[in-house]
Amino acid sequence: MPTQELIESIESNTLRPTFENSRDYKGSDFNNYIDPDFYRGNMPPYQGLLIRDQLRQNGEVYAFNKPALYDLDLRQYQVSPIIPEGIYKNRTLARVYFWKDGKQIMKRYRLISLSQVNPQQVSDQVIQNLFSRMTQWSIDFWGSAFMSAITLGIGKTAAQGLQLLKSEIDGYDVYGVWVEEGSLTQNLSAVTGRGPSQGLLESLGITDEQLQTESRRSALPLILAGAGLITGNLWLSGIGLLLRFRQ
Repeated sequence: MPTQELIESIESNTLRPTFENSRDYKGSDFNNYIDPDFYRGNMPPYQGLLIRDQLRQNGEVYAFNKPALYDLDLRQYQVSPIIPEGIYKNRTLARVYFWKDGKQIMKRYRLISLSQVNPQQVSDQVIQNLFSRMTQWSIDFWGSAFMSAITLGIGKTAAQGLQLLKSEIDGYDVYGVWVEEGSLTQNLSAVTGRGPSQGLLESLGITDEQLQTESRRSALPLILAGAGLITGNLWLSGIGLLLRFRQ
């Protein structure tokens, strides 16, 4: 007879899939979601001027923003680890995953040096938030002249803001911004292996109307029982019947 622990495990995995048991989960370390897997940490503002040559020599840039941080519609649904600000290899690729409304949305971002970014790659919002972040980062160090230049950038378009950054920041080539390169949207069932196929539901005589009027928990025993009969796994049918009797 199946144990209570097994029954609860099946119920949990069937009804409440999580990113941790999905195809794209690579652990809780954000380094597993970037390529190349390199992160040298954050740095105080004063180091920006001191290690510029070292960053250039190593092909590294400092990222002022975080991938997807300003995507207001999605950021609350992010399930993969947060990728922080700091030093990465130039042109690092990052994958960020979101779960929303039964879908997984994967967005791919590229870290590009400000010297390489063109206005078509970033939105006005990204540039404005970049100005804001740079202001917070440098307010105690870069002085009033730089701050005046940043202030001039407030309200500018992406093209105007980039031009201002390139003309006013000494060593702008060692600073970068994450830009979106593409996205992929899939059903959660495709990435978790959860949820019965339509063919299985039809073979059990369960209609869309029944699924809408019954809770998923009520339908689960029927699904398990039918799946056991179809696949020949009688123990699975037994679990389905047990769950049905417990309701």
